[in-house]
Amino acid sequence: MGIFQNSLLAAAASAISGDVTEGALYMWGGNGQGGLGDGSTTNRSSPVQIGSDTTYQGIDGGPQYTMSIKSDGTVWCTGDGNSFKTGTGSNDDISSPVQIDSATDWNDASMSFPCGGYGTSIIKEDGTFWVWGRSPPNGTYDYAEIPEQIGSLTDWSQASEGLFGGHAVKTDGTLWVWGYSDDGIAGVDPFPAGADISPVQIGTLTDWKQVSRSRSGLFAMAVKTDGTLWGWGQQTYGQIGVGNTTKFSSVVQVGSLTDWDEVHAGVDTFIAVKTDGTLWGCGRNNYWQLGQGNTTDVSSPIQVGSETYWVQASLGDSMTMARTSDGTIYCWGNQAGGRLGIGEESGNKSSPVQLGSETDWIYLKACNDHTGGIRGS
Repeated sequence: MGIFQNSLLAAAASAISGDVTEGALYMWGGNGQGGLGDGSTTNRSSPVQIGSDTTYQGIDGGPQYTMSIKSDGTVWCTGDGNSFKTGTGSNDDISSPVQIDSATDWNDASMSFPCGGYGTSIIKEDGTFWVWGRSPPNGTYDYAEIPEQIGSLTDWSQASEGLFGGHAVKTDGTLWVWGYSDDGIAGVDPFPAGADISPVQIGTLTDWKQVSRSRSGLFAMAVKTDGTLWGWGQQTYGQIGVGNTTKFSSVVQVGSLTDWDEVHAGVDTFIAVKTDGTLWGCGRNNYWQLGQGNTTDVSSPIQVGSETYWVQASLGDSMTMARTSDGTIYCWGNQAGGRLGIGEESGNKSSPVQLGSETDWIYLKACNDHTGGIRGS
């Protein structure tokens, strides 16, 4: 998926159900342009199964559209086709999942779609880098109507898209950027020549593990192999987590701890999981998305509850979803349109609330105003 590794998916899945790494796809929340894939445009305030297939491994998405990967290595799309974001070569909307081309070697741990933008990044099993939609890093400013390979290198590991740009990590631990350059989002100053249309390396370090570009495209967060947390870009709400609201045009370390496992940047907020299973957040909190029972913005990471069972977290539009080691899902924040999946279409939740009573969730991803999850068997 967009911002975690194959090993993370496998470890998280095995923690709750043996070796289960695939299952049935469920969607809920806003359903504009058929983004949920249930054949309608009706919002769903509770999870609804999409088809009967039980071989889904990963999902990601943006405003009114969703992508999914099955265990046979195929990619499927549904929803808003504007700017060719679904990769089918058409701008038409799709209300039920349709396969993108005929390739069967897409990597289930590499999809990345921006919440507020129109581009897609994905890495194949052979380490090649592919894109489609608006503003791809293909050396031009042209749209990519169907999946298009970027260069010929086979050492790409993980990519993360934001609004009009993205970041990526290679297998050698180097960090790369392309696209929009304002507000320090590139992570390097001065902005490298050519980075607006082609990936360019940030610095010379080789110890980057995972990167997450914010869905707003204004800041980014990353974790190194030594477990340290880093951020850069704009932070009007203190979302980088260094205790202030200063803009950083180069990477800056967040504290001195070395137990960070994965981080996910939302619009003006980040959520992160530590190696001890604790969950942390930082930044804007206008809809209670930090789960603290209040709407106070936070400029240094703050723990969500005291539990140590978190294995995955994801940020949507002013809301947060997180999964535990026992296969349950919790949600909090803005639930307009039923995006929290707890049977309500309005109001906000100021602290984590369990979604249903199921304990077989193996994956989840918040996609702007809707969310998808996979349940194993």
